[in-house]
This record gives sequence, structure tokens and C-alpha cells, in this order.
Amino acid sequence: MAEVYPAPPAPSLFCGRCQAPLPPDAEFCAKCSTRVLKRPPGWVTDNAKPKAQPTRGRCFLLIIGGLVVALIVFRGIFGGASTPSAPRVAGPTDDGARSVCKSFMEQTLRAPATAKFSRWTDQKVIKTSTGQYTVSGGYVDAENAFGANIRTYFACDVEHIAGEQWRLIDLATAP
Repeated sequence: MAEVYPAPPAPSLFCGRCQAPLPPDAEFCAKCSTRVLKRPPGWVTDNAKPKAQPTRGRCFLLIIGGLVVALIVFRGIFGGASTPSAPRVAGPTDDGARSVCKSFMEQTLRAPATAKFSRWTDQKVIKTSTGQYTVSGGYVDAENAFGANIRTYFACDVEHIAGEQWRLIDLATAP
């Protein structure tokens, strides 16, 4: 003889507006007359269940995550380990010539924020008898107008005028 099992209980549905209990086949709420949305078969809704509260483990992870974000922001604002930038040199030196050539080259780029210059040790600096500096062997990788990363080699002739003032004599570029 086959065993007979009772039918599963009907899913508990509640009105989305007044939270009154609804029968499974209801089209309108009997209490506030709000139209009930049709749900596919097998859809179970129980709005009366309390929402799950974060566990202690989740709270701990949220606190740790917040501290990590705060540390990153703090280091970004007040400094931390960062890449060294080119020194600012006021007088007529090799480093001053490299620095101003880099500045002049940045002014010619479409996207200077994307520029990655060659190492300073790769650039050759020659001081002429007239006091001019020739910087050669440098390159920059930067995005062009189409967003493609392009390497451009450059050579630069500059002259120190006074203080932090330099004059660009020539800037030659090659792909």
C-alpha cells in the first residue's frame, strides 16, 4: 500500500504596502486594496522573517577593512613610500638640464599624465663650451590621441639663463 504524504504548506505571502498576510492566489490585498504582483511557481516570500544581522565575523572584517582604507588614505595624504621624483635644481647642472628637458617634452605630449620617462642614468648630458646643455638618449612612453602607448625618443638642447630659468634651444623627437 502506498503511503500518502500531506501537501506542503502554502507559502506565506505578505502585502508589500501594509504587510497584511495574503492567500497564495490573491490578486489584491484585502486590507489596503494594493494589487499583488504575480510570482512564478515555486516563488516563496516571507516578509515577516527578520533580516539577517551581520555576524561578529563580518563586523570584524568590516572594521579591519575600514582601518586598511584609512591607512591607505593617510599614507597618500601625508606621504609614505613613493617613487622619487626628479630633483629640482636651480643652477646650471646636468640634473637641471635633464629636468627641464623632461618638462619641455611633457608640454608636447597629448596625454602627459600617462608619460613614463626613461631612467636618468640612460640619458647622456653634454655641456658645450658656450654653456649650453645637450641631453640625448632619453625616451618617453605615453598615450597618443587614440589611446595607444607610443615610445618617443628625444634629444634636447637647453641653456641656463638665471635661477630656475632655462631656455629651450632645440627639441628633436623620433619614433
